[in-house]
Amino acid sequence: NDNGASGRKIGCDDSLVPVEVQIEPTLGVLRAALNELLKLQGQMYYGASGLYNSLYQSNLSIESLNIVNREAIIRFKGNLVLGGVCDSPRAKAQLEEIGLQFSTIDRVSVFINGVPLENLLSGQG
Repeated sequence: NDNGASGRKIGCDDSLVPVEVQIEPTLGVLRAALNELLKLQGQMYYGASGLYNSLYQSNLSIESLNIVNREAIIRFKGNLVLGGVCDSPRAKAQLEEIGLQFSTIDRVSVFINGVPLENLLSGQG
């Protein structure tokens, strides 16, 4: 709720703030990055940083991950649980921007249990 002062402005006057984590060398760096994010289940804040994790109540795992024509198609299974209307843009940003950080990816499509993320966040899922 800092009106974009700490990063790219999203949703309810929040900032999307990147967090750097060490990942073991792998060719599947996006999958590894997603797994690091999913390991934060149950943690409302990222360590002592004060950065809010909108996915902390969710129980998600990667079902499949493909990159086709510069688009990352990420399919999760599990439950997406959000804490209110402001968590929708936060979750969308967390799940999409993790892929968009890579120069080889221009678009990210996210599905949870086969339903497009946009449908779930708009209440149509």
